[in-house]
Amino acid sequence: MPTHEVIVMEDNRIHLQEINDVLEELNCKVKAVDNKDDAISLANTHEAPLYILDVKVERTPTFRQDILEKIAPKMLNHKLKFIKEQENETRDLIDKLDKIKNNTNDNDIERNIRAYEIHLDNQAWFEQYKCKYVAFVDGEFVDSDESEKDLLQRLQQDYPCKTRFFKKVQKGNIIVDIPCYDVISFFVLDN
Repeated sequence: MPTHEVIVMEDNRIHLQEINDVLEELNCKVKAVDNKDDAISLANTHEAPLYILDVKVERTPTFRQDILEKIAPKMLNHKLKFIKEQENETRDLIDKLDKIKNNTNDNDIERNIRAYEIHLDNQAWFEQYKCKYVAFVDGEFVDSDESEKDLLQRLQQDYPCKTRFFKKVQKGNIIVDIPCYDVISFFVLDN
């Protein structure tokens, strides 16, 4: 799917096809015209970030002035609109980060950990969620899953600006019993 529209003023069909081929490889849609008036008309009805104009097509005394007055401002307006969109997206991201930063404090973290510890002490809850990943938000148990990745994706989607706590349910420290073999020396006594 084309991402940008490019206005091309070219009267030579071979050159136009070459320009079109290159721009299509760059994922651009080409609107072709063969005279200055059509280029200006397209500038008035379309927003295009780029105009490619064959200056030999029009050799009128006002051609350069028409480009400066009628086409260049349209290109600049498109660029300005793009910059403003990027600026708004950046501001939105900064606002989201500020919300996350402002909503994260030690009390939220401690409250979520404490809620986990309380649930962990409940034997029925422990048996139900043993070896699963569980999540707490605002001191409340909100979700569980056997897949850590799936749980994290849901948490990020459902609670993007909240302090989240997740952990695999298990009691205490896990002790791994690895057998150890003692080396026993045998002495053979000759009689």
